[in-house]
Amino acid sequence: MVSVIVYDKDGSFVRAWGEQEFTPRTHGITVGIDTIARQSKAAALVLWGRDKHLAFERVANTEDYDVSWPASVIAVCREGEILADRAAERGGA
Repeated sequence: MVSVIVYDKDGSFVRAWGEQEFTPRTHGITVGIDTIARQSKAAALVLWGRDKHLAFERVANTEDYDVSWPASVIAVCREGEILADRAAERGGA
């Protein structure tokens, strides 16, 4: 089983690797905030439920990236979009 498949920015297959390198439980790759902000064509932050109301309020009013709050990266992403349900938008109301 191939564990990692790499595509270029246009979606064309580049290579695959990891067949003997990962356990069946391995399932994630991490990129840094700078990579997300500078390399993504588009980004979406999903906020769901009334427990996310304070996060929604904060991110909806953010104009720059705050290193102490990684979700604020959405403010500096190209085509950054916040997707929230009504409960996250309105909170307990």
